[in-house]
Amino acid sequence: MTVLAVVVAAGNTTFVMTLDAAASTVSASGALSANREGSLGFLKGGKLIRVNVKVGDEVSAGQVLAVLDRYDLRRALGEERAQLAGARADWAQVKYGTTVPGARRTLAQARRILSATQNQGGALLVADNVSIRNTLREYNVDEQELCKARDRLAHVKSACELAKEKALQEGADQQAASQACAQIPTYQTQVSQARQQVSVGRSAVTNALARHYSDAAANQTANENVRQSVISAYNTLDSATADRPWLLRQFRASIRSARQAVRSARHDVRDATLRAPFSGTVSAVNGTVGEILAPSNDTTVLAPGTDAPIPGVELTTAPFIVLSGTETLRLVLSYQESDAVKIAPGQSADVTFPAFPGLVVPGSVLAVGPSGNASADVSNYYVTVVLQRTDPRLKPGLTAEATIRTG
Repeated sequence: MTVLAVVVAAGNTTFVMTLDAAASTVSASGALSANREGSLGFLKGGKLIRVNVKVGDEVSAGQVLAVLDRYDLRRALGEERAQLAGARADWAQVKYGTTVPGARRTLAQARRILSATQNQGGALLVADNVSIRNTLREYNVDEQELCKARDRLAHVKSACELAKEKALQEGADQQAASQACAQIPTYQTQVSQARQQVSVGRSAVTNALARHYSDAAANQTANENVRQSVISAYNTLDSATADRPWLLRQFRASIRSARQAVRSARHDVRDATLRAPFSGTVSAVNGTVGEILAPSNDTTVLAPGTDAPIPGVELTTAPFIVLSGTETLRLVLSYQESDAVKIAPGQSADVTFPAFPGLVVPGSVLAVGPSGNASADVSNYYVTVVLQRTDPRLKPGLTAEATIRTG
């Protein structure tokens, strides 16, 4: 029988591989590990206020392991809820507010004011036209009276001249001529009074026309101002009507965003309580009450076919809690490519333990890594061997050797 021994280093773990050419077996040694292991931490860092477990404690799925201070997280949740309430209020204001009905009422009121202004201005101009016609009529009457007074004065003056000529020609008494001329001052006074009345009438006509032009200009200005109010009210209604659907969409989007922010903040508060994702044994605790924990963002490199890490592959930062599922144990071994191609899932193996001579536990190959890892210019492949039964003496970290029967 030819036996070859090869030492293979993978990360911080050294595997010893033995080849038995006659029996078609391949042996390698490594350390036992749990079939499932989780590096647990908090998504967001914070002050640690409670740790409920210690190394070696058995925990069940869902059990609370540790709690962070949630004051800032709850305050952030309250702020997000306030933002959501504000977004809902904005939406309700647009949906059920009085902007559009108010704009319609403003437009109707502006139209009523325009109609009233037009009616009032029209009535005023009608009154001005009546006043103009009346003053023109009175002016015409005064002109006629002036003409009559002038005619009477001219007649009296003519009679006076005739009387004077008759008295001179006949040598008659001058008394008759004096009587004929005595009426001239009276008629002159009547002409003067008629002329004054005509002047007053002319002034009245001028004033009536001026009032008419002034009222017409004021009426036009008032109408234009009210028309502008109608146009402004119409534009306001048009803007409110046109913007309403888009504002509703905008505020609905704001509500959705705020609701999602509330969900996220609620998850942050919930995630401040660390619970066991599965039942197992606490194998490490890196933190105590009062310390500030950093966010956990490392990922675990899993062994082929399991939910546990490859031995020797360390995380960038130490996890807060390491939880191991010890219901079954397994070995992760590294084989050179020439031997890895002979190993297949389901092949049987015998697992022995230097710490317990004579103890042999049957096992089987669970999985072979699909890709290799270069080491000393040779590609090595990880192989996972699962123990078919357990023994109370076996614990993770115990040195074991697996002999795989390849043929």
